[in-house]
Amino acid sequence: MPTRKPTNRKKPTKLKLASSSRYSLKRMLPFLLVFAVVGTVMLWQTFAASPTPLTFYAPSNTQIDHIIEQQTTWVTGSTKTPPVSDDPSDWVVNPTSDCTWDADDHWKLFVSTRAYLDPGKSAEHQACLVAETDPIYATHYGISAWWSNAPRPIGTSITAASANLTVTLCYSPQGKCFTLVPRPAGTKGYYRYSGCIGVGYRADLQDPAIVEIPGSNGGKGVMTTATLKLANNTARQIKGIGGVIEAIPWGVKPTLDECDLSARPYQRDYPFQFSL
Repeated sequence: MPTRKPTNRKKPTKLKLASSSRYSLKRMLPFLLVFAVVGTVMLWQTFAASPTPLTFYAPSNTQIDHIIEQQTTWVTGSTKTPPVSDDPSDWVVNPTSDCTWDADDHWKLFVSTRAYLDPGKSAEHQACLVAETDPIYATHYGISAWWSNAPRPIGTSITAASANLTVTLCYSPQGKCFTLVPRPAGTKGYYRYSGCIGVGYRADLQDPAIVEIPGSNGGKGVMTTATLKLANNTARQIKGIGGVIEAIPWGVKPTLDECDLSARPYQRDYPFQFSL
């Protein structure tokens, strides 16, 4: 019987290729992950760095209360906040949905970051508020007296890659405009335009501007419009514009130095208190 010689069988080529492919993929995986991360970061930076036309975002962190606590009678034993009676006919109310009036009202508005403004162009935002007397006469827990009622200011902080941006905050019907002065910001080549402005009337003057606000159930003040305007009056495009404008409530420490009386006392030009 013939002797069968042993056969030297080779492993299939495709198995070698499959094993080699798995090995190569395993070695390349860390590099692929690095490329993916770097590519994502570069793409994000491209979009983040892309300049956009100057726009104002919708207000955020907004609170507009219905009851005006500083002008409504407070009663002992009330379970409400503020401590007013259960009878709505006793309340002084805000007839609007967007005007700051109550001591706790506030909002914050951001300007699009890295924005630009073409030559001769401008952008503006209007906000309304009710200015009051300081002090204000009211009855709290059975005590009728003149209570402190400091104006709640509007704080503005705008940055731009130019000292030639014109930033103004104008008030109507008071007919007063404030121009914010550019100062060097922390980043080289950038400037900051900032200020803090409040409107408060003297009670002892019995100023005729103080009138009853329609629909408020007897509340008194001056319905006021504040207009923030950013204008490029130069022949070149102004870039790198961004910032914030905010209505600051009573009793809250402001984030802007211009609105912090302990850091920078206000100047006065009746009926305004301001720091620029």
